[in-house]
Amino acid sequence: MKIFNLLFVLSVVVLFSCSSEKKEVKQEVKKLEEIPVPNVGNIIYKTLPVSYANKIYTEADGLEGTFYHSGKSVSLWDDNVKSVITMISEPAPLNLDAKLVGHIMFLKQGENMAYVEVYLSANNNFVKYKMNEEFYYNTISEQGIQFLGELATAVPLVKE
Repeated sequence: MKIFNLLFVLSVVVLFSCSSEKKEVKQEVKKLEEIPVPNVGNIIYKTLPVSYANKIYTEADGLEGTFYHSGKSVSLWDDNVKSVITMISEPAPLNLDAKLVGHIMFLKQGENMAYVEVYLSANNNFVKYKMNEEFYYNTISEQGIQFLGELATAVPLVKE
């Protein structure tokens, strides 16, 4: 009987200690829930594969670009094409909250190799490649933002 009483007392002590630990854990969880967490979402955007980027870099000999709101277009060839591909080869963006401002086509002997949409905003700048019926996303480098931003900006009309 003494053993039964001892076991009863021990189980009551363990029960109360467990419930107080649960209370502490619940309070810690509540504190964590109150901390704002940025919403990145569960979508991971695919970056242009290195093999495709290398193919464009080594084989593209021309580039044609059109920027919708500025009325500007650009044609580049040879090494100038290589410099543009390096500007738009950063890792994929976390979100796609920017405005479509134009597109670029990388060409090989006049034929389209890759169609690239250009998206710019104050906080997010990226490109969307369409290659082989797949979409890939890359962030634009600082140099690319400056270059493509100038092309996307309309020139004010001079009034006489």
